[in-house]
Amino acid sequence: MSSLRINECIHWLWAASRGFRLSVVYCTLAGSLNVSVSLFFVFVCKHLIDIATGVSDDSLGTYIGWMAGCMCAQLLLSVIRSRQSSRAEIRMRNGLHGKLFAHLMESQWNGRETFHSGDMLNRIEADTASVTDTVCRTVPTVLVTIGVKCTGARTSRRFPARWCKSDS
Repeated sequence: MSSLRINECIHWLWAASRGFRLSVVYCTLAGSLNVSVSLFFVFVCKHLIDIATGVSDDSLGTYIGWMAGCMCAQLLLSVIRSRQSSRAEIRMRNGLHGKLFAHLMESQWNGRETFHSGDMLNRIEADTASVTDTVCRTVPTVLVTIGVKCTGARTSRRFPARWCKSDS
């Protein structure tokens, strides 16, 4: 019985997210790119340390440029992801508020008078905030986390640990 309830909730979330799924994908891609740039930033910083200690003979200026580029890319991707998820969340929340309020106004309930209208509106506000936060922020974050872990697991099999050790 509980699995049927979970399936119903997933189907409802899928239907409620109609029109916002592309934004969720966009936020997930921006998050994945941000993680990739962050990992590249770690590699660049390690290489800068190797250059400074004399382990590597590469150009210091080139890697300082890479580091500055990574920092700018991280900032830009963070802003893009935050703006896109906030925009989608607000639009989805407003749409759900409208649909739920219209449904409440058109429906006839037995015993409705026992509920105060402020309680109902407060409940709608809290529930839609939870749903939109889950769809627009939590789902992309979970997808990025799963993607990074799967990529890391696949990469660790391809590149043995001996390749990651320094030559010193």
